Amino acid sequence: MSELSPPVTSGKDPELGELLRLMHMVDVERQKRDLALEELSTADQKARIREELAKVYRAEGAAVSEAEINAAIEAQYAQRYSFSPPPRNTSYQLALLYTRRAWIATRIVFPLLVCAVVLFGVNRHTAHKAEALRNEAAAEVQRAVDTFKQAVHDASSRTLSLSNQFIKATEAAAPKRLLDQGQSQLARAAERLREVEGRAAAYARPVEVATYHASQQRLESDSGVLKALRAENGAIEETVKQIQRLTDARMELEEAVRGFREASPAPGMLARGEAQYQSGLTQVNSGNELLALQEAKALRDMAKSLRSSADYVQTASNLVATIERIAKEPAAVEQARLLATELQNARTLGEFAKAGTTLAQLREMRDELDSAYTLRIVDRSGAKSGVTRTARNQFKANYYYVIVEAVTADNRVLSRTIVNEETQKSERISVWGERVPKDLYDQVKEEKTKRGRVENKILMSKERGYLQFKPGRLGERIAQITRWD
Repeated sequence: MSELSPPVTSGKDPELGELLRLMHMVDVERQKRDLALEELSTADQKARIREELAKVYRAEGAAVSEAEINAAIEAQYAQRYSFSPPPRNTSYQLALLYTRRAWIATRIVFPLLVCAVVLFGVNRHTAHKAEALRNEAAAEVQRAVDTFKQAVHDASSRTLSLSNQFIKATEAAAPKRLLDQGQSQLARAAERLREVEGRAAAYARPVEVATYHASQQRLESDSGVLKALRAENGAIEETVKQIQRLTDARMELEEAVRGFREASPAPGMLARGEAQYQSGLTQVNSGNELLALQEAKALRDMAKSLRSSADYVQTASNLVATIERIAKEPAAVEQARLLATELQNARTLGEFAKAGTTLAQLREMRDELDSAYTLRIVDRSGAKSGVTRTARNQFKANYYYVIVEAVTADNRVLSRTIVNEETQKSERISVWGERVPKDLYDQVKEEKTKRGRVENKILMSKERGYLQFKPGRLGERIAQITRWD
């Protein structure tokens, strides 16, 4: 076969379609040439094979005809382009995997590798975090252990301090009940202290991560023992405080009775004070400090009253002397002396309020004797001159009063102590109602109604040196009121 020579082109470039057609023709001619060469080489191969087979059969001494050799060769060549599937063994599977390696790598191996890396990272992070948490928990337990050991040390110091306080408190006289109670509490506290100190000593080594949970559980149990020790210490402290309070109460009682005795009470009052002192001591021995303090207060009040009333008798004596000098009626002097005697008796019996009231009565008597005034009926515009009141203890009965005030010669209005007959209470006032008979009330009312004023305003008068009033329009005082509106 002759080779195809390249086309001769003119100076003008061929068009694209003509160029493609020429290329296709070249390709077809090349395929024909390759097939012809292959057929020529096959004939040569068959000839060489035939010669080799004939040599082999002759060497073996086999009688094989040329036709049989040609038939075998043709049969072999007939199978050249037939396909027989390979056996599906391990080699086949490996080869198949190899041919699909790109797909397997992108669809299976790479995703699995990514998942593996992610899982490895997550597991690594989780393990690291769990380890950090365990370390932190162990550190927390170690801090709790350190706190527990410090608390045990503090509790030990407090137990020792309370023991010393109890010993010091018992140096003073204390009730046997409290002494026995405190000793029993100290014994229990000492036992608890030994136990908790032993448990604290077991934490000599630092808390390990592998055993921190067990250490935490043991610490909870040990904290219960420490709590019991603290409770015992609290009970001891309360006992010591109670003993101290009783000691203070005894001291206050001693001081109060000493002050009472120094006030020089009368024999009867002295006996009364000593009885209160003994009662206070009994309360101290019984553990009742509040009642003991009440007895001490009573003694202090008695001593204070004795000291404050020490001048009562002398003051009363001076008042009586003044009354004797200015009084012009024997009854006033006799009444003053009687009040002085009542004051002395009240002070002796410890009735200091009564003694003070009696002294006030003596002063008021002195002032009354030393004054001179008239009871003048009030006769001012807008002011009442008289009122009526319904008698409380009599059915359909009325009492009649004129409104009066105490006026001196120089027209000064005085305040007087008046007992209200309706309430039986004394009041210091300048205007009050003086009870009068009905006819006198009617006279005053008629004067006020017809003439617009009271003609005779002087109801009664009192001279200096007298307690009794001289009759005026009223012959004798009956009773008084202080409120009528």
